[in-house]
Amino acid sequence: MTTRLLPQAEWSRLDGTALACLAGQEVVSGEVVVVEDAKGAIVGCWSLLPLFHAEGLWVAPAHRGKVGVVRHLKRSMRRLADTHRLPVIVTGAMTPEVHVLLTHLHATALPGVQYLIPVEAL
Repeated sequence: MTTRLLPQAEWSRLDGTALACLAGQEVVSGEVVVVEDAKGAIVGCWSLLPLFHAEGLWVAPAHRGKVGVVRHLKRSMRRLADTHRLPVIVTGAMTPEVHVLLTHLHATALPGVQYLIPVEAL
C-alpha cells in the first residue's frame, strides 16, 4: 500500500469515498491523504481543509419571516467571503429556519456529524 497527498487536480478520484463532496469543488487550499492499493485504487482517505466556519446565524423572533435582516446578513457575509477570497463557507443548521435559508442558498449538506479531535490524540 502507498500513502500520499492527493493533488487537487485528482480530487475527482474521491467520488465514491466519504470525501466525494470535495470532488469538483474549488477549495482555496487543503490536503487530502490517500492510501492506495498495489493497483492504485484509493482504499482510504482523510482530509485537512482550512475552511472558514460561519457560526451563530440568528434573527430576532420579531424579524423572522421578513427579508430585511437576512438580506443585510447575506450581503455582509458575501463581502467577508470576498475579502478572504473564499469560494465556499462551511456552516451548520441548528434550527428549521436556518435549514430553510440554507436550502434557499443552494447549500450542500455535508454527511455525518462534526467532531473536534485533540491533535494530541492522533
